[in-house]
Amino acid sequence: MLLDAFLFEKAFYEVRYELNNRPDWVGIPLKGILSLMGVPE
Repeated sequence: MLLDAFLFEKAFYEVRYELNNRPDWVGIPLKGILSLMGVPE
């Protein structure tokens, strides 16, 4: 459970980073968040 919390925190950090620096790449961490949530691609 702690690992999942860390992975979500890291993924949301990456979303913020990409939105500020490389908005075209924001889909990459968003896919990671969806994967962590168990949503199929």
